[in-house]
Parts: sequence; C-alpha cells; structure tokens
Amino acid sequence: MTPHPPHIALIANYAPDRQASMLRFAALLETGLRDKGCRVTRLEPKKVLGGPGPAAKWRGYADKFLLAPARLRRQLQRLSTGGERLIVHLCDHSNAPYLPLAQGQPTLVTCHDVMAIKSGLGLVPQNPTRLSGRLLQNWIYRHLKDAPFVVCVSEKTRHDLQTLTGLPDERLAVIPNALPYPFQLLPPETTDRLLPGKIDWPYFLHVGSDAWYKNRPGVLALYRALLPSHPQARLVFVGPEDAALTREIRQHHLGSRVHFLTGLDNAQLNAIYGRAECLFFPSWEEGFGWPVAEAQASGCPVALTDLPPMNAIGGEAAIRLPPPPLRADQTDKWAGQCAPLILESLANRSALIRNGLANAARFTPGRMAEAYLSIYAQLKNGG
Repeated sequence: MTPHPPHIALIANYAPDRQASMLRFAALLETGLRDKGCRVTRLEPKKVLGGPGPAAKWRGYADKFLLAPARLRRQLQRLSTGGERLIVHLCDHSNAPYLPLAQGQPTLVTCHDVMAIKSGLGLVPQNPTRLSGRLLQNWIYRHLKDAPFVVCVSEKTRHDLQTLTGLPDERLAVIPNALPYPFQLLPPETTDRLLPGKIDWPYFLHVGSDAWYKNRPGVLALYRALLPSHPQARLVFVGPEDAALTREIRQHHLGSRVHFLTGLDNAQLNAIYGRAECLFFPSWEEGFGWPVAEAQASGCPVALTDLPPMNAIGGEAAIRLPPPPLRADQTDKWAGQCAPLILESLANRSALIRNGLANAARFTPGRMAEAYLSIYAQLKNGG
C-alpha cells in the first residue's frame, strides 16, 4: 500500500532580501514535492517594516527576527492540528533561528554553504565582517549546531558544517540541488532570437555575483591570458558590475570588450550559456555551484577550480584548473599556466559538450524531491 504523502511546511526566505538563489531553491523544492503528490504549505517572513529607504537593513531585521517568529509559530500550530504530524523544513540555514518554532514537529534545515558563518566567526581574513554581521552569523551558528537534522547541498558543505559544529553523521545528509530551470542545448536560431543585440560572439562567460569567493579578478586574468589565441573574443559577466573590477578592466584598456549583463530571464541565460566559448568558474569557495551544471546542460564547456564542490558538480566533463592563488600579484602567472590547459581541452569541444550534457542530467527536480522524501520519512518515523 502506498504511504500517505506527508504534509510539508517549507519556510522560505524573506523576499525583500532578494536572495534569488534561496528563493529559487524553495520554489524548486515546492514544485518537486507537489509533483510527487505531497501537500506543501510555503511560509515566509512577511514584509511589514522592510523595504527600500533609510535603515532598510534594520527594518528588515525587525521583520525577520522580531515580528515573524510569533506569526510563523501561529501558522505552524494551525497546520499541525488534526492529528497528522507536520514536517517543518527550513529551506535556508540562515533561518536556523526559527528552529524553536517547530515545537516538537519533525524538523530539518537545508544548509547551502557556511561561508558567511565562517566569515562571521573570523575564520576568513580576506572577508572581514562588521559587528552586526558577526552577531547575526554567530546567532545562526548557535542554532544550526543544535538542529535535529541538516541536509547539505554538497559533500564540501557537509564537511565544512561538521567541522564547525561537530554535528554527528546521523544528523547530516547530502542532497545535491536540482537544476532550477530546464536548461538545454538550443539551436543557434533560438539563441539569436532570445539575445538580439545583447552581445557579440565569440565570448567567454562568467555567471555569478560579485562576492569575494567568486574570484572575478581570476576570470579577467584568464580572459587576458587567452586573448592572444582568441583576439576577437569578448568577456561577459552575468551579474552586477563592481567598482574594483571595473577599475582593473580600464587599467587593461578592455572597457569595450568586457560586458556586464543583469536582469536576464532563464531562457535568456540558457541562450547566453549556449553561445559561450567556455564558462570560467575559478571560485575559491562555493556551496554548490549552480552555474557549472547550468552551463553543461546548455552545451557550454566549463573551466573550473579543481576543488570541491566545483569539481564534484562538474565531474569529469569539466576542464579542471589548479586552485587560484589568494595573492593578487600571483594571479596573472596562474592564468598563464591555465591558458594552455584550457586551449588543449577546448580543441575537443564536442566531447566536452557531450560529456557535460550527460553529467548535468544528474541534477533533476524529481531526483532531488525523492531524496528529500526519503529524509522526511526517516524523520517522521523518529529515525
């Protein structure tokens, strides 16, 4: 007899914070669970005081940590009436302070990375954190280490979390993220239609924020090292422009060749990937690394740092680069060492694309939902 699907309360992130990847994860999980026949209720802190304007951060904190807890507790209490046990799933570890609201219901947290926590604990000297950030991350850390169960999105995140918190193996699991959109290999006429006038090709690509660990200076250095062999190529950053990188671009007289794109929808991003010569992904750290799988699913070769979790996500289908140096004065030398490796690998572009498509097929919403359902069943049965 097929067991009755559980009722899941997903606690998603505060929308005004615009944490796009976290909101995308919650939506992806909600859809996957509903497709499996689960009853899903999505809860989130509501905007009351928050929004743009003076003291926006502090008004947001008031919404999330002063006003939201009482409201979320009442909602969870209403949902748990009627005899059937509710599964409470916090979709982002930054919401770990809400854990006490579950009041005995089976509860889990998804941990996406611990980079902000490590910075808040003073463990990342290249990313100093203000007092307010240190206090917040320490608060999150204290709740997270007492979580009844944590699912990490990569083995690297699990390792880092366990090292920080001492959580035992039986309270941890690893479930890779699914692709947040059905990225696919598109015919050239489709990419042309989706991207009229956006950019000229050929181009190399980076997708991601301007966070320190994304190593955007390393991306620019790789591009400069490949310019002698690709004199017509452009460099495209999908993400916000930042002042330090813009200054470096101007210093090298590359202002007309480097472009920043924002506000793309998923279909346009799919097309951007599909037209790129290669995605550069030389991050120092990641929690998962969605762009790696997205690019491969779109038929774009990927050159990434040969460190977890990047190499685990890209698999054998990716071009693996030696870890980039933290010292800025060594970046050009590193890029010069990487350029021949990239060129040699791109000479067999068709194999990279074929293997990348096969690798990206691992990251399906159905597979992710099934893995979470297994964890829910374990928690519901008291395991």
